[in-house]
Amino acid sequence: MTKPQYKLPLSRFRSYGELVFVSGQVPVIGSERHVPESFDEQVEAVLGNLKAAVTAAGSNLGAILKVNAFLADRRDIPAFNQAYQALFEGHDLPARTMLIAQLPDSRYLLEIECVAYKAST
Repeated sequence: MTKPQYKLPLSRFRSYGELVFVSGQVPVIGSERHVPESFDEQVEAVLGNLKAAVTAAGSNLGAILKVNAFLADRRDIPAFNQAYQALFEGHDLPARTMLIAQLPDSRYLLEIECVAYKAST
C-alpha cells in the first residue's frame, strides 16, 4: 500500500493582529509523515503537532482560546478527554467543540485546529 502524499493548499497557521489561527493538525510524525496506528499514539502526535504550531506562531498553550476537535470514532472520546486535559494542565481550558467526522485520510483517527492569541510567554 502506498502512502498518500498530500500537497494541501493551506498554511500551518495564520495571524491577524494578536490572533493566531492554526490549521487542523493531524497525526503525522516526522518528515516521513509516519501515521501511528493506535489512538493513544495518534492523539499524542496531534497534540504535539498542535503545541508545535502554536509555539511557531509566537503563542503558547495557555493562550489557546478555542479548539475544534474532530474524531473518527465516538468511542475514543474518553481517551481524548484524558490526553487533552493533561495537555492543558496548569492552564485554563479553552472553549471547545468536538465532532465525530470522516477525516480526509482513512488512517487518521483525529484532527484538531485552534485559535490562540500571541502571548508574551
